Amino acid sequence: MSLHCMDVIGFYLKGYLTDAQFEEIFDRHSAEFESVLDEGLFFQVLNTDFRSKEQRIHLQVCLRDFMLAAFPVEYETISDAYAENLIEAGQKDDLTAILKKRYEPKETVVIHCGEIESVTELHALLQKELGLGANYGRNWDALRDFLYDILFPKTLVFENWMTYQKKFPRDAAVLREILQDIPDGRCAVAYE
Repeated sequence: MSLHCMDVIGFYLKGYLTDAQFEEIFDRHSAEFESVLDEGLFFQVLNTDFRSKEQRIHLQVCLRDFMLAAFPVEYETISDAYAENLIEAGQKDDLTAILKKRYEPKETVVIHCGEIESVTELHALLQKELGLGANYGRNWDALRDFLYDILFPKTLVFENWMTYQKKFPRDAAVLREILQDIPDGRCAVAYE
């Protein structure tokens, strides 16, 4: 169970769990956390008032220091791909249930291309609608890099595609080429 506790802490520190979700898991599984955290840190978590921003920030700093000192590999492992692996493994626990809700694929995502005035605007829409995160570089190479980490919807629709294609023919061709590399069965792409 100790690795699971480290997963919970890591996912919390990297923003996958809210304060309330972390507090609830910690309260429910305090015995397991007590067995892996040093006594001072355990009681600090136990006594943190999660309504206080100052206390939450202080706790997060202490937890991050602990993880980097004692479990650096586990901390660095926390990622979207790792979350998906936990979900696919079919574990039945609080953490996996929360991650499952977060990573449940949407049925359909529609990208409205008719009023896009720049390639940068398209990248901003892709970033927002596909949940690419703050690290997305808003360029074609970055999209290629993210291709295997994206939790695609079942269907991705580019509405008013012809309008975009007429304005930006080269970029439209590059996007289509990139999206052809989506692994089979993960997402149907429609250009309407």
